[in-house]
Amino acid sequence: MTEIPKESKVDSAITKKLCEIVGEKNATDYKHIRYAYSYDLSFVKPKLPDYVVMPTNVEQVQKIMKFANQEKISVTPFTAGTNIGGLCIPENGGILLDMKRMNQIIRIDEESHYAIIEPGVSHAKFASALAKYNLRWSWPVGPPSASTSSCAISHGIGGLSARYGLNSEEITSMEVVLPTGELVRVGSCAIQEDAWHS
Repeated sequence: MTEIPKESKVDSAITKKLCEIVGEKNATDYKHIRYAYSYDLSFVKPKLPDYVVMPTNVEQVQKIMKFANQEKISVTPFTAGTNIGGLCIPENGGILLDMKRMNQIIRIDEESHYAIIEPGVSHAKFASALAKYNLRWSWPVGPPSASTSSCAISHGIGGLSARYGLNSEEITSMEVVLPTGELVRVGSCAIQEDAWHS
């Protein structure tokens, strides 16, 4: 049985500010919701986040990170919660940033063989979209509901890894929101606006 984590400190003023950023339905400090984010599939001891926030776009993520940085609140990113190593458990409480609503496949380039996806895209959604172009990627060892991007940045190993390397080695570019709220591009897209391929 999962151990019930100790209560954390919640500030209604912080909850109000987060609601202003993402809307009242997408930010909460309700304990029953926070409890659902306090554990994963590992044996790591559960920890309650103080707030759960679900952004829908990069601009909201930037505002959340900037606000959290100003208030010195820790932020734990979360996608599908299928991790088995405790990586999405909020060790210090703070904000649990649930990225599942950012789940769009922005582009699949059939000619250059690359895709641009948001962090909440699942393996199942990505595989289904690629299949329409007779393309595939190295689906890692994980459930269809797992996040494609989370698996890739944690070096996921998939069925094509022996030939093409780890999932992390298949990333050519990323847009990253820094703790200050700044948006940076790394990889080939940093050189040119539309150069997402290597």
